[in-house]
Amino acid sequence: MAMDWLLLSIKPLEYMLLNPMEKIGLVSKEANPRDARVSLVELTVTGLKTYQQASNTLNQMASVFFERVDAKDSARLHKLLGGLNV
Repeated sequence: MAMDWLLLSIKPLEYMLLNPMEKIGLVSKEANPRDARVSLVELTVTGLKTYQQASNTLNQMASVFFERVDAKDSARLHKLLGGLNV
């Protein structure tokens, strides 16, 4: 149930983020047979479960937050955040 491969060629990102994630079993990483400069990274089953739990927690927190915001302000905030493309 792993996600598709992600091509990464940014070594600082690999060392700072991916190596610790690999050590705790959230991602698996292997060399790209076509290009040694690029690592193939896959989210493990544990990584996927962790992501889903974090996503659910974030959605629950957002629901609590937006319960306290009126419809007009909520729409305005969604519009502003949507413009960030994140």
